Amino acid sequence: MTHEELHTLLPAYAAGTLDAATSEAVRAHLANGCLDCLNEVFGRPVGLPRSTPQPAIRPHAFVPVPEVAAPPRRRGLEAVVIVLSLALAAVVAWTIIELRGREAASRAQAGAAAAQLAEAEAVRRELVARVRSLEHDVEAAKGEASRQADAVRETAETTARLQSELDVARERIAVLTRGISRRDSEIERLLHGVEDERALYGLLGTPGIEVLPLKPVAPFRDVRGQVLWHPARDTVVVYAFGLPPLASGSTYRVRVVLDDGRQIPGLALRADGHRDVVMSVRLDAAGARLKEVEIVIDPAAQAVLAGRRGAPDG
Repeated sequence: MTHEELHTLLPAYAAGTLDAATSEAVRAHLANGCLDCLNEVFGRPVGLPRSTPQPAIRPHAFVPVPEVAAPPRRRGLEAVVIVLSLALAAVVAWTIIELRGREAASRAQAGAAAAQLAEAEAVRRELVARVRSLEHDVEAAKGEASRQADAVRETAETTARLQSELDVARERIAVLTRGISRRDSEIERLLHGVEDERALYGLLGTPGIEVLPLKPVAPFRDVRGQVLWHPARDTVVVYAFGLPPLASGSTYRVRVVLDDGRQIPGLALRADGHRDVVMSVRLDAAGARLKEVEIVIDPAAQAVLAGRRGAPDG
């Protein structure tokens, strides 16, 4: 019911003539603290006088009206209503105080929650800013890594190109070195050939020349050679014919042994296309006595031909 409808029921409520359901509705309305209705109830006398039959009044006759005393039940009802009203007022006051306290606590909690929410929002904004900064740093790092990868790739390509050019240059140098070595060997052979020819002419023009035959050393058989020598000269001329082919990295060398035990190693030499060798060997001094001559294969020092002065032929 509305306030106006309940307000019209207050006199009947104060008189105690309402039924139980309607009385409960009025009490609930008063418990909610409606001041107008409370003033109306507390300012009204409790109960209503009951109607009693009056004697008939005759005209022009004086009839005394007897005093009607309030019955005991009405007085008890008034006391109950007063006590209930006071209890109800106390309950209403306590309810209002409790509600105000709860309202203050709710406001404090709402303020604390608002502060926490503001703090959380600040933290969220800070985290968002940090995440954006980190994303920017990550993008920058990716860009730098990409540039470094490109630089490494370019460096590797440049290194590979330079290595290829270096290998080609080394191969050219090796070819030129081999050509120069062959040319030097040819020049040296020509020079020795000239010297050998001069030594040969000198020995042949000197009376008393000696010829020392060179014999093959096992397992070699089809080789032969000889040494032209004069005691008064400081040079001997060595001939060798039909020498065996040389393995890669091997050379021929003439070894001369004098009668005093000294050894004179000759220069390394290579046989010509017919595997023939002509070489002159200079002794330490004129008058040195020749004892033994060998042609060996280096680096194994394997003897191919050998001859010794004073040894019997055959």
